[in-house]
Amino acid sequence: MRKAKYSNITKAKVRAIVLAGLTALGGMVCFFAEASLAQNQSNKLPASPIKASLSSDTPKVIPGKPFTLFVVFDMEPGWHIYYKDPGQSGMPTQVDLTLPKGFAAQALSWPPPETFKEVGIVTYGYAKKLRLSTMVTPSKDLKPGESIKIKAATSWLACKHSCVPGTSSISLDLKVQTK
Repeated sequence: MRKAKYSNITKAKVRAIVLAGLTALGGMVCFFAEASLAQNQSNKLPASPIKASLSSDTPKVIPGKPFTLFVVFDMEPGWHIYYKDPGQSGMPTQVDLTLPKGFAAQALSWPPPETFKEVGIVTYGYAKKLRLSTMVTPSKDLKPGESIKIKAATSWLACKHSCVPGTSSISLDLKVQTK
């Protein structure tokens, strides 16, 4: 039987390396267990205090005729979200529109924000309701009877006594008509 030679490695060093490996493995197991528990708990979180929706000033789309699209954020009492420039703290509310091919939209129109002052920090945002608007021009090539879908991905930071981030994917279906 041949003995293995350890060049400059003692049994104590081997034991230390094995223990370090086991400790790292144990840490990884704990990390993944905590991540799994957090994921299960996140499924039980209360509904967001903010509800986002899309609407328009018309129930139909006429090829080439502009219409107004609204992105609305409704807040539960006491909650607020932030303006596109939140001030000294907070996170800007964001809206990313996805329009059908050939459609164009102007920049979103933001109403003047409220000023919030807490503990010497000044922020800008909205309580109760935020209604953004934009003028959308549809393609001239639309066919009557078609249905079009406008989508928006929204994100915000909602604050009351503490803050919670939120996101929503919203959409609006409209019929194409000639008049």
